[in-house]
Amino acid sequence: MLRDGGKVTGVETVRGVIRAKKVGFAVAGNTSRLWRMAGLGKLPIETHKLQAFVSEPLKPLLDQVVGFGVGGAHFYISQSDKGGMVFGGDLDWYKSYAQRGNLPIVQDVAECATSFPPLVCPECGYCVIGLV
Repeated sequence: MLRDGGKVTGVETVRGVIRAKKVGFAVAGNTSRLWRMAGLGKLPIETHKLQAFVSEPLKPLLDQVVGFGVGGAHFYISQSDKGGMVFGGDLDWYKSYAQRGNLPIVQDVAECATSFPPLVCPECGYCVIGLV
C-alpha cells in the first residue's frame, strides 16, 4: 500500500505502482487481515466462516430464499441461476480464517435438510430435499 499522511494513495504491485484516489479492499473474509498487513491498524469487523452446499442443477423450482430456525439451528435454501439448490445453516460461532469445513455444522445442516418438507418439482418429479 502506498500512503501519504495516513491516506492510502495507491498500491505497489510486481508490475509497478498504481495510483488511485480511492482503494477498495475486496478480499472476502481476509479483509481485516490484509488491512493489518497494510499497516492501517485494526478494522472493526470480524471474519466468520459460513458453509454452503450446492446440489447438481435442477429445473427451476424455487424463486426465493426459504429459511427457518428452531432452537438455535437455522437453515436456508434457495436455487441459483444455474439451477443448483444452495443450502446451509448457521455461522461458526467463533472468528476464523479457516477455509475448511466444520463437521458439526455439516451435521446440523443435514439434520435440518432432512426435516424440511419435501419439495417436488411437478415437471420432473424430483424430490429435491427432505424425507421421501
